[in-house]
Amino acid sequence: MYAIEFETVVRDHLIRLPNDVPEDCPVKVLVLYETPFKKMVVNKKKRKPHPMLKGTVKSAADLMSSALPSKDWAMLK
Repeated sequence: MYAIEFETVVRDHLIRLPNDVPEDCPVKVLVLYETPFKKMVVNKKKRKPHPMLKGTVKSAADLMSSALPSKDWAMLK
């Protein structure tokens, strides 16, 4: 087993491996990241609407009904 240590930046949750790693080769990945990223997620406050907005929103549609007529459900199978 070979080991390569390298640093990279994650883009769209993808990590680019060095060209030294052969194609179709099984690899084990250990991900280490700095703690400031963890603190940003933990300290995230839940947003709440202003209390004066309570009761002012009315639903214009039946959210429990289907968007398709029941006869068209057969085509989805």
